[in-house]
Amino acid sequence: AEQLDFNDRAPARAAAYSPNGDYLFVAQMEGNRIAVVDAYNRSVRGEIETDRAPHGLYVDERRQRLYVNNFLGRSVGVYDIEPVLSAESFSARPLATVAAVAAETLPQAVLRGKRLFYNAADPRMSRDNYMSCASCHADGGDDGMVWDFTQRGEGLRRTISLQGRAGLGRGRVHWTANFDELQDFENDIRSAFGGTGFLSDRDFWATSDPLGAPKSGRSRDLDDLAAYMSSLSRHGRSPERQADGSLTVEALRGRQLFDTLQCATCHAGAMRKDGLRHDVGTVQASSGKGSKQALAGVGFHTPPLQGLWAAPSFFHNGQAATLQDVFASGHGGAQALSAADRSALAGF
Repeated sequence: AEQLDFNDRAPARAAAYSPNGDYLFVAQMEGNRIAVVDAYNRSVRGEIETDRAPHGLYVDERRQRLYVNNFLGRSVGVYDIEPVLSAESFSARPLATVAAVAAETLPQAVLRGKRLFYNAADPRMSRDNYMSCASCHADGGDDGMVWDFTQRGEGLRRTISLQGRAGLGRGRVHWTANFDELQDFENDIRSAFGGTGFLSDRDFWATSDPLGAPKSGRSRDLDDLAAYMSSLSRHGRSPERQADGSLTVEALRGRQLFDTLQCATCHAGAMRKDGLRHDVGTVQASSGKGSKQALAGVGFHTPPLQGLWAAPSFFHNGQAATLQDVFASGHGGAQALSAADRSALAGF
């Protein structure tokens, strides 16, 4: 399939064709704008500024209107696109902004943080409108990618979903536990994102070691960003469970195997993680380092098992495509199980 790249823009999230199919309206959710694209030569002919986080579009052919759902603006924007459709101009005229939420349910700090999380247009977050936290963690999830962070003193790392982690409620952050507070993402914002950051330069340099002096309390915006990530305390419901939410018969048998194999030695508690690092035999040359230290004999932060049904791959580098691949690698002694038992364990 053909791919259209928007230079200096965060990823596109929605698109809608004009009635004649000659123009494509593309919602750039993290950039707070709609690109008007020539459908024939793929060039960007203009842009429409919107409220926060446009992620849904509808073209009304009869009225020649474009309706934009701005999910973090809590609004629907209405635009006159007749000039665009007639090729007279590629800027649409705003007609109305309609409130989409009568009563906000999120705490104000969480809402402010969520808006920052999705806002690549804020120069503190990103240079050139290029990316935000949501570029890899839309909806608090993950992009299913494995990224090369060798230049950061790490290595190949699979994106971790933030859902269900409740911020630091589940221990330190990242595969090598190299952040001890959510505010340490200021380091990524200033480096990989190219943003100017939410801390003053003086405060940043005083706290630049992510395992050193705390950043918390030095910037309301950075604390709001942490408040949003801390609010992500739940996973989506597993489709592998029964209609009433209970485990299947096979999954119940898998739980018994989980206990027999003493998997809870590392995967303990409600989230099935012990908060420690272990070398489970997955360290490779491409794994790089952790906090600039060798990984051999130290390994990686135990990942939680909640929400595992949605994981696109497994281990720090995504080397296992399925749980069966994890078991076949000898992880936890599961390779000795019969095929039926491995299936039951995966079901749990």
